[in-house]
Amino acid sequence: MREGFATPAPRATLRLAAATPERRRVAHALLAEAARGAGGHVEEAAGEVCLVGAEAGRAGRLRDLLDRLLGGAVLTPWPAPPLAPATPAPPANLAALDPWLDALDPLLVARRRRGWRLDAQGGAVPGFLRLDVARDVLAGLLGTYGADADLLDHAQRRMEARLLAALAEARLRQALLGAGPVRRLHLKLPAESGAALPQGLVVTVPLAAAADPVTLAARRAALAAAGCSLEMEGLDAEALTLVEPAALPMDLLRLAWSPALAADGPRRALAGVDPARLVLAGADGTEARDWARRQGIVQIESETPP
Repeated sequence: MREGFATPAPRATLRLAAATPERRRVAHALLAEAARGAGGHVEEAAGEVCLVGAEAGRAGRLRDLLDRLLGGAVLTPWPAPPLAPATPAPPANLAALDPWLDALDPLLVARRRRGWRLDAQGGAVPGFLRLDVARDVLAGLLGTYGADADLLDHAQRRMEARLLAALAEARLRQALLGAGPVRRLHLKLPAESGAALPQGLVVTVPLAAAADPVTLAARRAALAAAGCSLEMEGLDAEALTLVEPAALPMDLLRLAWSPALAADGPRRALAGVDPARLVLAGADGTEARDWARRQGIVQIESETPP
C-alpha cells in the first residue's frame, strides 16, 4: 500500500510498469540503487515497481533515464496534492448535526497510519494502511458539541462509516490512500453500516466488543464470507491481564506498545497466541521493534520507516 508522509521538500513517486518477473527484478534493483541518492523507498504491488517519496528533482531525472531503459516510467506527486476542503462552521443545533456530518468533507478528519512488515534481515517493507477518524480534529470542528462524549462518539461512528463510501470516489480515494495500489486496508466500521465491503478489508472493532462473543463471532463469519477480516484494538498491557486473547474470535489483535508488555502477565497472556495474528501499534522506537522481533511479531505500526 502506498501512503505519503509530509516532508519539507517536494517529493514524488516514480512508477515502472514491470509485468514479467525478470523486468520486476531489474526495475527493483535500479530503483533501490536510486533510493540511496534520491531518498524514498521501493515498493512492489499490482505488477508495478515504485520508488515512493523520492526527492522530486532527482526522481524526474531518473524517470527520463529509466523510461529509455525500460519504458513505462511515470512520475507523480507524492503525496498526491489534495484539494483543500473548506472548514465549515459548527452545526447550528442538534437537529442539524447529522446533516452537517453528512456534508463534512472526510479529508478534514481522516488520519492515515502506516503499517510495516518486518523481514528476517532486520529490515521492513510496507505492509498495510490504517485509515481512521482523528477524534480530536472532529471534536474541534464540532465546536461546543465536541465536548459531549456521547455526541462525539456518534459523530465519530458516522464519519467512520463515511470513510468507506469516500473510497469509492476517485478524488477522495487518492487523497485518502495516496498514489498506487493498496495492499491491505484497516478501517473501523459500525456493524449497522450495511455498506458493501471491498474484498480484503480488515474491519477494526474496540475491546468492548469482546463483551458479546456471540455477536462478535457472527460478525467475523459474515466478514469472512465477504472476503474480509476482523481485528480488535485496545489491547494494552493491562487489558491483556483481563481477557484471554487466544480465545477472542479475531483474525488480528492490535497491541498498544508500552514497555509493560514485557511483564510476566502480558507475556503469559500472549503465550498461546499465534504471532501472525498480532499487530504492534506505536512501534516507533528500537525497544518496541526489538520486543516485536523476540515475540515473532512481524506486523508493526510506526510513524517512520523501521
